[in-house]
Amino acid sequence: TVGCILICSSTTSLGKMSVKKVLLNSGHRMPLLGLGCWQSPAGEVEAAVETALDAGYRHIDTAFVYLNEEAVGVGLHQWLNKTGNKRSEVFVVTKLPPHGMSAEGVHKFLQKSLKALKLDYVDLYLVHLPSKHDLDILAKRDDGQFDIDEGTDLIAIWKEMEKLVDMGLTKSIGVSNYSIKQIRKTCAISKIKPVVNQVGESGVACILQQRQMQEFCKTHNIFLTAYGPWGH
Repeated sequence: TVGCILICSSTTSLGKMSVKKVLLNSGHRMPLLGLGCWQSPAGEVEAAVETALDAGYRHIDTAFVYLNEEAVGVGLHQWLNKTGNKRSEVFVVTKLPPHGMSAEGVHKFLQKSLKALKLDYVDLYLVHLPSKHDLDILAKRDDGQFDIDEGTDLIAIWKEMEKLVDMGLTKSIGVSNYSIKQIRKTCAISKIKPVVNQVGESGVACILQQRQMQEFCKTHNIFLTAYGPWGH
C-alpha cells in the first residue's frame, strides 16, 4: 500500500462512517478521506460541508481559486455551532493560488484565505501549482503532469511557506501537481519537508496511477493525495 489520501466530491450513500487517519511527517494526523470542494458553488457548498461532516468526514479540501472559501467556512462553522464539536476535530486544507506564486504572495494569500474561512489557522496549506499561470489555461502532458513555467522560483516560495508554520498560521505544508524533480529540489533545501503531493486522478484511479510518483513519495515519507480519485 502506498498511503493515498482521497479527495472526493460526493457524500452520497456513505452513511455514518469513521475515517482512519495517517501520521504525516510533520507529526500531525490527516484523515484518509476528504471532501473536495472544487466546482462547488457558494450556494450549495455550505450544505455539502455540513452533510459531509454529519456523515463522518473530518477533512475538508478547498482553495483560493475555487472561489468558495467563505461559503466553506460558513458550512464548517454552522456544523461546529450545531454539534458543539471543536475546530481541532476538522482537518482544513486550502491552497496558494497560481497568481500568488511569489515570495511576497505566500503570506498575503493565506491571510486572505483565513479571513474568508474565518479561521485562525489551517491544518494544511498547499502550493496549488508550481507555476504562476492559471489552472484553466494550462495543458496536461501525456503523463498527466501540467505543462508549467519552469522559471517560477519554487525555492523562495517554499522558504516563505515554512515561515507560515513558524507563525502558527498552518500546521503542515505541502505541494500539489509537482513533478518528482520539483519535489526533490524542494526537499533538498527544506527545513520543513512537504507532507503531501496532491495530484489528479492518481493513486487509486484506473486512468493515471503515476506509479513512479507513488514510489518516490513512499520513499521520502510524503503522502500522495488523489483529487478526483475515481476520474472525471
